[in-house]
Amino acid sequence: MTINGEHFLSDEEMEKFYTILHSMREEAERKIEVTLDEIKNEYSYMKKIYDFSAEKITHVSRSVLHHEQELLYEINCAIDRIKENTFGYCEETGEPIEIKRLEAYPIARFSIKAQEDRERICGV
Repeated sequence: MTINGEHFLSDEEMEKFYTILHSMREEAERKIEVTLDEIKNEYSYMKKIYDFSAEKITHVSRSVLHHEQELLYEINCAIDRIKENTFGYCEETGEPIEIKRLEAYPIARFSIKAQEDRERICGV
């Protein structure tokens, strides 16, 4: 996807986002590993002494794990979009996503307007 045959982001900007996304991926992978270790330790503890608070902690850890897995998926999709030269374009409209939005939220798939429209339609 390009405008007049050229991507609206420069090669330097694409490289910057690629680096940011790789750092985000490493951080998400680290958090997933830490959370999995916590769940294993909590399960071991719960096997020894069943404790309601430990069960609650495990539930929270699983929620964190789920969130990090979803984030990792979105990061990987954004990296794929860079490789496919579609990064930075709204999946809804095909228009460029505002650079400030990409800087604030590099995994953005939609422009602010398209995201607002989606949220309004879905009732979010």
